[in-house]
Amino acid sequence: MLSGQDGRRLVAITVLNPNELSKAGMLDETRAKSILKDYELVNDPKCSEEDCEAACERLAACSDEIRSKVSTQVVSDVKRATKSGAFRKWEEVSDAYITLEPFAMANGQLTQSYKVKRDFVYKRYQNEIS
Repeated sequence: MLSGQDGRRLVAITVLNPNELSKAGMLDETRAKSILKDYELVNDPKCSEEDCEAACERLAACSDEIRSKVSTQVVSDVKRATKSGAFRKWEEVSDAYITLEPFAMANGQLTQSYKVKRDFVYKRYQNEIS
């Protein structure tokens, strides 16, 4: 999701997949499997509120740990992709916030038709993207 379209800069909230991090060598396979369990739990629409909250807390802790390893790479990839000439100057992403917590119905960030609840996502990541 992009945030900041009303401001001076765009920030991409980037949800990374634990399997892809493992394939890229940025996360060991055992750790990726344990993170994936929480990732899939949050993505399950039948997940209870308590289970979702606990899984989101664990994913947030893992996100903090992983962010230092992959932040530079992801930000540079996002910037390169938006500066390729296909985007106008004001459409170029200037920063990316990296998380492992998916946008899901269980954590209130997606509607039942899988559309992003922008207000809820903005409130959740307000401190990180401002």
